[in-house]
Amino acid sequence: MGLDGFSSNSYVAGMYGIAAILVILVLAAGVLMIASSMNSIVAQQTQFFGMLRCIGASKKQIVRFVRLEALYRCKTAIPAGIGTAVIITWILCALLRFFVGGEFANMPVFAVSPVGIACGVIIGIVTVLISAERPAKYAARVSPVAAVSGSADTTDPIRHSAALHFGHIETALGMHHALTPKKNVILMTLSFAISIVLFFAFSSFLAFVRHALPSLRSYTPDVAITDADGACTIDRSLYAEIGTIQGVSDMYASMFQLHTPVKSDRTDEVDLISYDTYMLNWSEHNALINGNLAEILGDSNSVFTIHNKTSTLRKGDRIQIGEEQLEIAGELSAGIWSDGKATVICSEQTFTRLTGKSDYTILNLKFDKDISEKTVAQLRSLASPYTFTDYREINRQNRNTYLLFHILVYGFLTVIAVITIFNIMNSISMSVTAKMNRYGMMRAIGMESGQLTKMILTEAVTYAIPGSIIGSAAGIAIHKLFFETAITSYFGDPWTFPVSTMAVILITVTFSCIAAVYVPSGRIKNLPITRVIANER
Repeated sequence: MGLDGFSSNSYVAGMYGIAAILVILVLAAGVLMIASSMNSIVAQQTQFFGMLRCIGASKKQIVRFVRLEALYRCKTAIPAGIGTAVIITWILCALLRFFVGGEFANMPVFAVSPVGIACGVIIGIVTVLISAERPAKYAARVSPVAAVSGSADTTDPIRHSAALHFGHIETALGMHHALTPKKNVILMTLSFAISIVLFFAFSSFLAFVRHALPSLRSYTPDVAITDADGACTIDRSLYAEIGTIQGVSDMYASMFQLHTPVKSDRTDEVDLISYDTYMLNWSEHNALINGNLAEILGDSNSVFTIHNKTSTLRKGDRIQIGEEQLEIAGELSAGIWSDGKATVICSEQTFTRLTGKSDYTILNLKFDKDISEKTVAQLRSLASPYTFTDYREINRQNRNTYLLFHILVYGFLTVIAVITIFNIMNSISMSVTAKMNRYGMMRAIGMESGQLTKMILTEAVTYAIPGSIIGSAAGIAIHKLFFETAITSYFGDPWTFPVSTMAVILITVTFSCIAAVYVPSGRIKNLPITRVIANER
């Protein structure tokens, strides 16, 4: 209900803030990529715009021409985008209904959202118009004299020779081509950067989904046997008997005393829960925020707490249960019965000393994949008269939900990666096309094909390095912000550097640079020098 807008909870409101930032980032990526492409298209048509000025076209007409050209591309792009989006939405709805099930079992599959389509059309048109604004104004400034003389060039005036201290001549020329004109390098660099930021932003979302679905944790039971009254009445002999049944892969048990009165500056009651060896080992490897779990082993005056946004207990606090003084020795990010209340975790021996109870409240069972329903029926019979709850279907639905989120997020990241690669390839290709006669002249005076390839590669790398640095710095900051807002503030897990995401980004950027060089360099090699100089493409 909170995610549907029926809650004023600050945590849920924070999720909407994160979603708003992600939407802005996606729109910014679209604007930058379209603007970069439009800038390259205008650069190739400079002479054409100059000729229009010569025959009497005004600057306003040139601006209108470029805007209309951009909108003309929307004629096919927007219907194709909407059609693709509708089909993808139908596929996702079908997956939610038939693959995940549960609360999605009644979701319509082939519904169409007129509001969504209208928003898509508006966003597409506005994005294209914003992207075309600067290239349109640039086209309007084209000199008619330059067009008539045939020397229309989009690069900045050359006031000094290429800086050769960076390496060989082809390296210096590649950097020079990348850095002129300056507006184009800014667009290309920001295009690189915004794509990397999107990678980091959406990768943090998967971590939130893992925390939001408790059944994804490895301790999640397939079946729970509980005392109906929440008392400690399950005899330990039942634990021993179930442990001998084939098909039960793991089993762990806990004793509960809920709403236990305590004396503390932080709270007046806690949920007291015992952990056995299985849960202590899981907590140490998967949920430990701070402290040393060895301190609570055996009969001890040290306990742990489960960190959450509503609980006030923290490491170092002291509480009193009965006549016993206890110290919070550390915090866990997750655990059994972590429903937002102040929870205290202790060993079985400490629980018995504090409460005088030694029997269990709950037995949690994990099954082998090939367990038979006959065995499950046997376990159900043994559990009588206790409550026997089968979580297998719920766990399956949650695992499928998480898998679907994986597909969605990584699918989106893949689309971003593909768009980034093609944008870089397109921009480099257009840049090479605009300078084709220069490359022909260089080949005519003896420059080898390998040197031309290296020059184009240097141009791509010149865009990639600053874009990667800016994008990584901003992306890591946003990843940290999202993680701490959605996870650390609620679950307590500290942020760690996203090594795997960084590795994927570096691989994508490297591949983009190599792919961007391959097509234009091959085209230059295959054209005769005379045709290249004549700019016949």
